[in-house]
Amino acid sequence: MRMSTLSSLPSSAAANKEKLAAGGGFTRYIWLAAALVIFANGGILLFQWSRVPIVRSPKQHLQAQALELGQWKSQNVQSPPERVLAVGADEMAERQYERDGSIVFAHRASWTSLDEWLPHEPDICYTSQGWKIASQSTVALPNRPDVHVALRSYEQAGRRLWVAFWYQIGTLTYSDRDGARPARRAYWGQHERPPLIKTVLQTLDDDPSGAKLLSLAGLIYDANSQL
Repeated sequence: MRMSTLSSLPSSAAANKEKLAAGGGFTRYIWLAAALVIFANGGILLFQWSRVPIVRSPKQHLQAQALELGQWKSQNVQSPPERVLAVGADEMAERQYERDGSIVFAHRASWTSLDEWLPHEPDICYTSQGWKIASQSTVALPNRPDVHVALRSYEQAGRRLWVAFWYQIGTLTYSDRDGARPARRAYWGQHERPPLIKTVLQTLDDDPSGAKLLSLAGLIYDANSQL
């Protein structure tokens, strides 16, 4: 009995050695697979960054653009320092437009940082000041079926405010993060892209259809496209 037990030791040791060798090989495969994953992810990131363009400055200062757009006439408005600080834009311009007795306040701001997607979102800005969203929709600009902007009405203490807003890169517009993605991807692979421009138009005039705001929005959109 003892002899048989002793004689089986060499074969057991050989089996254990084979198991250890097999285990070591499996471990090497795991490390190799992990290295390949890291290498692949690094390659993807490098490929993406190689396609990210430089954001150029506007071709013209926002304040320098024409004061008259179509039948709308405007005058510059001095922005309060606290609003300039809160918006945090590279450049900001505000104007009051008038046409046929209608008055529309226009706020525009531009950014050249790639980190900015939806800076100083209007819905957050208005609701933080006590306004409640009464209605909301996304509509196409007149004679521009492929260009969409957000249309809102806000209420506070019996008053109603009508607002149109959008973010714009070149000729592309959006009003939420889902819309931002294709607008940003459209410039991948190019050396540079236009700046991000936010436009907000508001009026206290009754404008449930948004006709007044949208007529001015179309003209400002065209002006932004030249920047």
